Amino acid sequence: EKIVLGYGTLILRNGNGQPVGVGMNFQDITRLIPLMDSHRFLDIALKNLPGGLIFCDLQGKIRGVNQMAERLLGISPESIEPGTECYKALADHPKVEVRQFIWSDTESFAFSEQALSNQCWKESRGMADWVVITDIDEHLFHRSIVQYLDTCSGEGITLVPALGFQMISEDIPATGETLCQSRFFGAPWKQMMKPSIFKPSEIEEIDFSVGRHTANPIGNVRVPVRDEVLLLHYKYLNFEQTHGRHVQLATKLKSKDIRFGMGHKYGWSREDLRKDWDQVAARAVDIRKIATNAAEDYPYERWWSRYR
Repeated sequence: EKIVLGYGTLILRNGNGQPVGVGMNFQDITRLIPLMDSHRFLDIALKNLPGGLIFCDLQGKIRGVNQMAERLLGISPESIEPGTECYKALADHPKVEVRQFIWSDTESFAFSEQALSNQCWKESRGMADWVVITDIDEHLFHRSIVQYLDTCSGEGITLVPALGFQMISEDIPATGETLCQSRFFGAPWKQMMKPSIFKPSEIEEIDFSVGRHTANPIGNVRVPVRDEVLLLHYKYLNFEQTHGRHVQLATKLKSKDIRFGMGHKYGWSREDLRKDWDQVAARAVDIRKIATNAAEDYPYERWWSRYR
């Protein structure tokens, strides 16, 4: 079974705000996932992912799609003829442009992903109100996100950073769960204070750091006076599975990644991971109880305060 991850989904809208097209980049991440243990995790993660994903087998045949792919592209399991090739189904769709992941630095996955994140959204200028740059395990949470972004637009806000939390669960979520409703314990985490949502028409360059942990945006940069969006990082879902994912992810690191310590956690021993796991668990809070007033109690300084 092959797992293909879509990076940088672009939702293109017309002047009335209606979706008119989608652009996506895909990368084969089969080797990064411990397949025997990860099916339930992937099913839950895909259900909650805000971007569209399509799964293919080793022969390139479509095996499944997530809810957002159905909504954005009109591609549902029932609409796919048996044996349909993934590439052909996407390439033939009027709202899809299929692209390969670009290894801009053949010695570094981290640098290549950074370059992609800094460029993939620019084609949405003049077509989309907002762009969202995020990963499969980064869930951007607000109780009324659409209404909130409309309010931000009215106030001239152009960049919406998030307050980050490392979510944690001792067991693997069951099929059908909505993670922010069922797995709601997490610890504030500085590395997840990411600028994932912004207006492409107002930002000239986003200039993400490696991993998108921070940015040095250029343009008409205005952030909210009060931070309301949370980034819930759902990676610590069952200790053994998390350790297995780290082992698999380590195999994808290139020479520069290793030399500069990027992805160093993937090389942690079981003891190293257990130490960090226990520290996160000890600091975890119930996100449901603090979501509305998270800004007042969040312990870390906002790197984006200089734009206020």
